[in-house]
Amino acid sequence: TKYRAYHTKTYMRNEAVIEKTPLEIWAVSGVLIPGKENIGTVYTGESWREQKYLNRFHFNERVYAKREGGSVAAENWQLLPAYDWSLFNDKIYFNGIFDRGFYSPLSPKSHSNYKYKIEGSYFLNKQRIYRLEFSPDNDLAPLFTGTVDIIDSLWLPLQSEFYVPSSSPLELLDSVQVLQSFHFGGGKYQLARQRVNYTLAVLGLK
Repeated sequence: TKYRAYHTKTYMRNEAVIEKTPLEIWAVSGVLIPGKENIGTVYTGESWREQKYLNRFHFNERVYAKREGGSVAAENWQLLPAYDWSLFNDKIYFNGIFDRGFYSPLSPKSHSNYKYKIEGSYFLNKQRIYRLEFSPDNDLAPLFTGTVDIIDSLWLPLQSEFYVPSSSPLELLDSVQVLQSFHFGGGKYQLARQRVNYTLAVLGLK
């Protein structure tokens, strides 16, 4: 599990939602005024792209089609990093957001950084699935909090949900949440869906 690579064609959708905004800029004069409680969706972008990933330093992609629009000019939002967030990597990197890697809860070195708890188990297609909860055991290290459902016979994730808490050292972001679901069938195991939620700290307010 030390080295991973993939070649895939992917549909990506990025959406930005502004809510609970304490302040906003009045367009007429540029003065800060009290913000609306919930502004709603301000940007949506969709794309169909081919991606080739070798490692976090070697990633290439070709965009076949894309469309985007909204009330906020955010061209680069279509380029939010979505490279390789496999829980089996020693570290997970949010390229372009935070240079320091976060220790993965399923890596061979994770036992010294995390606390684990089995929440329960269930069967799916005659396969026993265990739900594992993990949380940081070291307040000084960059770590995740979340859960992962493990296929017992394969020791592979079926689905996972993990996040970087607001107490993390992220600068512009308040938190990052990752939700993944995987598919195993016909002898193939692959990531079926991935959703990433970024929460931004605006004007230093969290």
